[in-house]
Amino acid sequence: MKPLLELHYLPSVGYLAAVAMGGGVRLEACENFQKGSFRNRCRLASSQGAFDLSLPLEGGKNRQCPIREVRLAYDENWPLQHWRTLETCYRSAPFWAFYADHFEPIFLEKKWELLWDFNLTLLEKMLQLFDLQVVVEFTQQFEPTAVGDLRGQFSPKKDGPLPSFFPKKYPQLFEDRLGFLPNLSALDLLFCLGKQGRAFLLD
Repeated sequence: MKPLLELHYLPSVGYLAAVAMGGGVRLEACENFQKGSFRNRCRLASSQGAFDLSLPLEGGKNRQCPIREVRLAYDENWPLQHWRTLETCYRSAPFWAFYADHFEPIFLEKKWELLWDFNLTLLEKMLQLFDLQVVVEFTQQFEPTAVGDLRGQFSPKKDGPLPSFFPKKYPQLFEDRLGFLPNLSALDLLFCLGKQGRAFLLD
């Protein structure tokens, strides 16, 4: 059963595990933007611990706007800032050199207008690099409830991962000092384990 999920910015390991186990995903394309979610933020690991990296949006975060119309703001050069942050966090990871070139052009070679398009391109790239042969579908209308509904389940407001959709622990870059950090972007898994991370998503 394909889960129904909102589209996240560089989604978490648990999110991709749900997609992999469901054989695909139905993306909520008919909702309004909601603040305080992973729609415009991701969670990374640094030498100081986990932190959230947020995408700036035009008009602030509080407006009720259809998700596919939310526009990225460029008051600051956030693409370069985000890329440099990724590089700082993961340049010493075992597989950074293998995968960095897949993401750098997405951040630095095109000016993205819409949050949806940027997030979808990143999700498709992550699925490709993990070799996850899944079907991505889009909702045609908003339904308050639906079969396989996991909207809102992967959230910065939740203290821990969903047990049913979180793979076993994997070796992380700063684990010797910080312990295992849950709920990180699946980029963490990719840069730490490479394609071997696919087994953790399917476990």
